[in-house]
Amino acid sequence: MSPAIQPLLASAATLAVAVGVWLLWRAWKRHPQPRGRLIAGGWALLLLAAVLLAPWAGGDRGVAIETLLAAVAATVFIVVSGRWASPKGKKARPIRATAMISGGADPAIGPATTPLRTVAAVLLALPVSLAASVGVGLVLAIWVPGSQADKLVTAAFGAPLVMAGAMVWTCADRRLLRTTAVLLAVTALCALAVVLRPH
Repeated sequence: MSPAIQPLLASAATLAVAVGVWLLWRAWKRHPQPRGRLIAGGWALLLLAAVLLAPWAGGDRGVAIETLLAAVAATVFIVVSGRWASPKGKKARPIRATAMISGGADPAIGPATTPLRTVAAVLLALPVSLAASVGVGLVLAIWVPGSQADKLVTAAFGAPLVMAGAMVWTCADRRLLRTTAVLLAVTALCALAVVLRPH
């Protein structure tokens, strides 16, 4: 590939990622209005960016670079559009009252509101989420088909994603027993899958 084309490909891919994330952000802001075209266009541009980055950085590095660019662009859009304080003269209503009055979300879905529950959620999130993520990582390393390197890479990517999602869920859900039961069930199933691994 000509050295002069590489910067053009990188610039075009960066622009495609930015516009794609912007379209997905617009689709998120328009909910519940029709947004199928915005979602399709956003993902199409992200796919185009991966295709443009592949000849320049390679398939694996191209996907990694695109993921980083998408994360940065999404963070910028959220920070710029976010409202960080309640309007003057208005007090934010509790989640439970809002749900009862306007028919909103389940009052049980929301962050802990007392310091004790917050500490309990954080202390619970780390060990239980860690156990579930380690279990999923072992299952991926054992049961995923392919070479040993493919299994290790899949487990190395899968386990942190599971741990991040589990910790976010544990800290955001008021029903600590529910999250604990689900994560412990996942850990138990993963342990059973490890015991029944093929020899």
